[in-house]
Amino acid sequence: MKPKKPFSMRLLSQLYLMQTLICLQAKTRGNRTMRDINYFNNISIGQYVDIESPIHRLTPRSKYGILLAFSCLVLSTPTFLGAFAGIIAAIILQAVSKLPISYMFRSLKPLIFLGLLSLFMQFLFSWPEDNSSTIMGIGQLEVSWYELTVVGSILARAAGMILLFGWFTSVTTEHEASDEIDHIIVAVLRNSQIAHKASMIAATTIKFVPIVAGELEDIVKAQASRGATFGSKSLNPLAKARNYLPLFVPVTIRALERAEILAEAMEARCYGGKKNFFPPSPMSRKEKLIATAILAIVAGIWLIDFYVAKPWIRP
Repeated sequence: MKPKKPFSMRLLSQLYLMQTLICLQAKTRGNRTMRDINYFNNISIGQYVDIESPIHRLTPRSKYGILLAFSCLVLSTPTFLGAFAGIIAAIILQAVSKLPISYMFRSLKPLIFLGLLSLFMQFLFSWPEDNSSTIMGIGQLEVSWYELTVVGSILARAAGMILLFGWFTSVTTEHEASDEIDHIIVAVLRNSQIAHKASMIAATTIKFVPIVAGELEDIVKAQASRGATFGSKSLNPLAKARNYLPLFVPVTIRALERAEILAEAMEARCYGGKKNFFPPSPMSRKEKLIATAILAIVAGIWLIDFYVAKPWIRP
């Protein structure tokens, strides 16, 4: 017959088992929290995806033309339906470019807070001469159909521009983008010095977006490892926003340090603003046909939105 363990030994073994389970649960919760804090992978702007696709083989001028055409559609349409057409176009472009759709849509997470804030502001303040029907209301505060369309337009335009710029930077390298800005500005202004400065500013700005997101992620994870609750989904949104406010100072300092390091590196290499000018790549006949078709589609959607959708949506 196997002798029983003393009571003290059984108690110690049970306490050790409980402590092990608690540690495993805390570790699992911590890993889940760290996975929620993932800003760098949620930013598609400024990160080139090197894969083989028909869109990647286009010239930078064609990509800029597609971006400009659909950006004008998203920003200039009278209603949110035209902006949604731009979003659908961005999704189609991402599918043709063989980009993961889920990866591109991660950049839209901040729009959830923007949408709630816009809806709250529309709930507080009414538009003058708004004769549309009321959807919901509490006392003197109410939300009308026109105000709801305004919120939808804000979100649709913001989502469309984020998806379009994310698609463009994912299929165009930084070198191609800056060179094509050079060619476009030189063709318009006939000044290569201004063109090169503008292209350098644009390329640096796009490149800094994922860098700042990575710096914010490092700082937030460092604070979360010290007990801060940044990644908890159960945290009150106001409390989460209050936790993020003190991080703007260190993130700004990190960004300024990065900019200073970049400036010193350029000065150490005797950067003087001069650059070899390469002629732009000629557009093929197929690309010209694609550009003409896209312009026709954009013009058709805009006319339909202006003459058909606007009288129906905006009373």
